[in-house]
Amino acid sequence: MITVHYHLYHLKLQCCSAKHKESLCTRNDSRCLSNSCQKNSTCVAGHKDDPCLCADASVDSAEELCNKTSNPCSSNPCLQNATCLGSAGNLSFTCKCPAGYNGPSCERADRDCDTNPCEHGGTCQSGLAGPTCLCSAGYTGPLCERDVDECISEPCRNGALCRDGVDEYSCYCVPGYQGKHCDLEVNECASEPCLNGATCLNHIGHYDCVCPLGYTGTNCEVEIDECLSQPCLNGGTCHDALGSFSCWCARGFLGERCGTDIDECSSQPCRHGARCADRADGYVCQPRARLGLLLLGCPCGWERRGSLPGLLAHRLPHSRLHSLVLH
Repeated sequence: MITVHYHLYHLKLQCCSAKHKESLCTRNDSRCLSNSCQKNSTCVAGHKDDPCLCADASVDSAEELCNKTSNPCSSNPCLQNATCLGSAGNLSFTCKCPAGYNGPSCERADRDCDTNPCEHGGTCQSGLAGPTCLCSAGYTGPLCERDVDECISEPCRNGALCRDGVDEYSCYCVPGYQGKHCDLEVNECASEPCLNGATCLNHIGHYDCVCPLGYTGTNCEVEIDECLSQPCLNGGTCHDALGSFSCWCARGFLGERCGTDIDECSSQPCRHGARCADRADGYVCQPRARLGLLLLGCPCGWERRGSLPGLLAHRLPHSRLHSLVLH
């Protein structure tokens, strides 16, 4: 608060005092100049203190008029809503100026912008109401001291995380979304991740591949080896193919998986009443007696064994020959 004293008149006023009740007039420090005395009073030159003799005024009325001098604050001389205080005798007033102003009547604004109180690059402007700050983008407050929180309006969508910046914000999207506000769904199949003619199914944050026959893996990148399960039976050899397999059967077997044993005895290859015994890779003709062996043209101790594509003779062990003869 600035206090300013201000005199009511440029000329020094003097009202009647106890010693000079006969004077109610204002004078200056010079000797009886023209117009030295006011209100039609007469200046007495050469008299002690050069008194002014008031016209038509008694001593008592002069003292009363002195006491009735008007209050200098009644005209509201202080500006900017400053407080006006009158002095003793109402000869002067004092203005208690608000912050930011000075002068006898608080008519001058302080140059507060010389020190630039505005923060974060704000621009200071002086005015009758005091200095004001024009804030840079992203800041607010009387002195631009606060950062504006751009995330308070929740601009990010679909569960995204908002990070505040200076006059900006950033959205950190959850998997499956993209865009400034994470409001665009990502097409996971746009990069064509599925291979070998697989069908891609788009989901939020991931994709699935529907593999064609013969392929597997996340992206259908692995060809299935159908021979891993050893599907061929009875010693058959498995050959893998795309989505299938084939079996090369061992001698004496047939079928898709070599599961069928060929019955070489079905053509009744044995002669002269010999019994045909089917084997995995052929057949055996078993004569009923020694005579049968001779009829078959086999020497003693031999048997004739049929097989595809022909018949083979095999020597019988002594024990088996003995049993055949006794049979």
